[in-house]
Amino acid sequence: MNPHVSIIILNWNGWKDTLECLESVYQTSYHPFSVILVDNHSTDDSLDKIREYCTGKDDIFEDLNSKIIKNRATKAINIQELKENDLENYSINLDKSDNFMGNIGILKDIGLAPDNLKDNSSLLKDIGLAPDNLILIKNNANHGFAGGNNRGMEFARDIIKSDYILLLNNDTLVDKDFLQPMVDMAQEHENIGFIGPKTYFYHSYPEKIIQITGGGDINLKKARTFQRGYKKEEENQYNNPVQLGYVGGSCVLVKMETLTKIGLLDERFFMYWEDTDWSYRGTLQGYKSFYQPLSIIWHKHGASSKPCFELYYLSRNRVFFVRKNSTKKEYQRFLLYFFTRVFWPDIWYYLIHLKSGKKFKCYIKGLWDGFRLKI
Repeated sequence: MNPHVSIIILNWNGWKDTLECLESVYQTSYHPFSVILVDNHSTDDSLDKIREYCTGKDDIFEDLNSKIIKNRATKAINIQELKENDLENYSINLDKSDNFMGNIGILKDIGLAPDNLKDNSSLLKDIGLAPDNLILIKNNANHGFAGGNNRGMEFARDIIKSDYILLLNNDTLVDKDFLQPMVDMAQEHENIGFIGPKTYFYHSYPEKIIQITGGGDINLKKARTFQRGYKKEEENQYNNPVQLGYVGGSCVLVKMETLTKIGLLDERFFMYWEDTDWSYRGTLQGYKSFYQPLSIIWHKHGASSKPCFELYYLSRNRVFFVRKNSTKKEYQRFLLYFFTRVFWPDIWYYLIHLKSGKKFKCYIKGLWDGFRLKI
């Protein structure tokens, strides 16, 4: 039997993207898996739309106008709703068993296990894994990409006791056979902790324009990450597995062993750079990041971003990442490079080229907070 994977999808005011993503996930050929959908305190009608989708009605799916999925394969889905506070209560009384999905009492409470199920039942591995189950965790605040996904990973680690975690952006669609090659790679190599797929731009479909091949490299001196294969037209040039400096957070498979050893995403990042930090921490602990070319997804790149919001966190977290992860000498090299080669050209770009005082202020505030954020 394949190892169990918990697929964690984060939604924040993006139900159309989320439903299209869910439909692609429920058509996957891999089993067993569970879907944990974390809603990051949406203020639109996301929760109602997700519930409506789970009833099996076709009309809501037809309204999505998907470029890739033309027919809905999944009908009614059994949705189990949990509040963030519920998770805190469950964590107090966790069963310490290392067995797969060992917290029987909690599973019964939330409707994922029948009342007559015994702790030693062989049926454990069938609970919550069928394609008609969705665990919906409703956060009481917007915790960002890091915090939102952490709530889902805590549930997968402590309650479901999955073998693997798959973080998947809600603005992605997955090929039906995407998951098996990543799991196979992880199973075959003990020191691989993070695996990413080949990602195409969604809006280029049916053409294949690459957004990223798993991830890329990290340059501490420049505080930059490089997306391997970015905007390259598919010509079968990225068909071999390679080791990476980091795996992008839009789709990353993580071994539970890795998660247990290095910890969750650092919530101080809120959004952006937390995936880079995660992989980097894994590398320091001996876990490699790899690209699996046999796994394919499509990504609506930037669908959840707002220009000034994005600019603030990108500039803040760029500085914070280096401060957190570099040696004294590396940090000094970064400062010299940044203030001689980056800072003044950026000022010119926002104030003179774009003539945008708003973006300039977002950029400066991000840098200021990045240098002040407590490590």
